[in-house]
Amino acid sequence: MDLDNALNRFTHEERSIFAEQLRQLKAEPYPIAYGLLARMDTEDSLGWFWAGSSEEGCLVTMKRLLQKRDMELIERPSSRYWCLSLLTSISAETFLKTPEGRAERVPVDDLKEPLSPELKQHLLAYEMAPGMHAYQLKEGNSYQSCSINLLPTFLERIGRDLLTSPSDLKKALRHTRSLDRALELRKTLGSFSIGRMELPGARLYLSGKVRQAMADTIDFHLSDRRQRGSLTDLEISNRVKICIADDVARPPSLDDLAAALLVSKTKLCQAFMRANGMTMGSYLARARLTRAQDLLIQSDKTIAEVAADVGFKHQSNFSLMFKRLTGQSPSEWKASKRDTAP
Repeated sequence: MDLDNALNRFTHEERSIFAEQLRQLKAEPYPIAYGLLARMDTEDSLGWFWAGSSEEGCLVTMKRLLQKRDMELIERPSSRYWCLSLLTSISAETFLKTPEGRAERVPVDDLKEPLSPELKQHLLAYEMAPGMHAYQLKEGNSYQSCSINLLPTFLERIGRDLLTSPSDLKKALRHTRSLDRALELRKTLGSFSIGRMELPGARLYLSGKVRQAMADTIDFHLSDRRQRGSLTDLEISNRVKICIADDVARPPSLDDLAAALLVSKTKLCQAFMRANGMTMGSYLARARLTRAQDLLIQSDKTIAEVAADVGFKHQSNFSLMFKRLTGQSPSEWKASKRDTAP
C-alpha cells in the first residue's frame, strides 16, 4: 500500500494534521493491525510515525525521529484543533520556537508555567489554528512525542460524557501552557504503546486511554488553584514522583528539586515523607525495582544491563537492593515468574 492510499482511512481534517509531514519525510507505510505505521529511512531522517483514530474527531499520533540534516517540517491543518502532547525536551523547545511570520506560538519564557528544567519529557497543552505551521529540525537531534489531537466535534461529545462544557475543556487546553505538574496525565500519555496496536481491541484501547487523559486534564485544570511556592505536601510529592518516573536511572538531585519547587531541601524531604510515609530514597529504590522487574520480564537484557538501565554502576549493589525488597535475587525472581507464566 502506498502512502496516499494509507492516508485515505482518515478524514480530511485528521489527514491535514500530519499528512504533509509524512510526505516531506518520504515515509513508507508499514503493516500494522490498526492505524497507520510509517517508517522513514532517507538521507534526511530516520524513524517512525504512527497515527490512529480513537473515535470520530480524535487522532492519536506517536513519533520518533533522528534528524540527519537540517530541515523545515510543515503542517497544514484545515481546521482548528486542540492538543495534549508529551514531548522530549528538544521536541518541546522546537515546537515553541516557531519562526517569526509563521503561526503564533508562546515563547518558552512566557508560558503560563514554564517548562520544568529538571525533566527530560514535557507535557504541553496547546491550540492550533488552521493554516501553515513550520518547525525547524536540526541535524543530530532526536525528536519524540505522543499527542492527542482533538477536533471540535470530539470536544462537544466528550464534554457531554464528562459532564462538563466544551468551553471548560477549551479553557484547559487553549493557549500554550506547560502541564508538567499533571502527574496522572503524564502517566496516561506515557503509557500509549504501538505494540498494543497489533492486538485485538486496539481502537477500544485507544478510546479508553484518550478518555482517561481528558478526565485527567479536567481534574488538573479544576484543582490547579495554587501558585508555585505554596504547594501542598501532595503537590510536592507528585512533582517529585514525576521527576523520578521521568528517568529512574538519573533523577535530579535534591538541590535541583528544591530549587525547581521553590522550597528548602528540609521542607521538600518532610513534605514527601508526610505524603508517602517513606523517604525519597526509599521511593526511588522502589521505582527502580519496578522498572527493573519490567525489563527482566519484557526484554532479553542481562541482569548487568538491567542494573545499568535503572541507575546502578555495579551489578552487586543492584542485586542487594533487589533481594532486600523482594526476598529474591534478580535471577531467582525472573525464574519464578517464568515458572508461573501460563
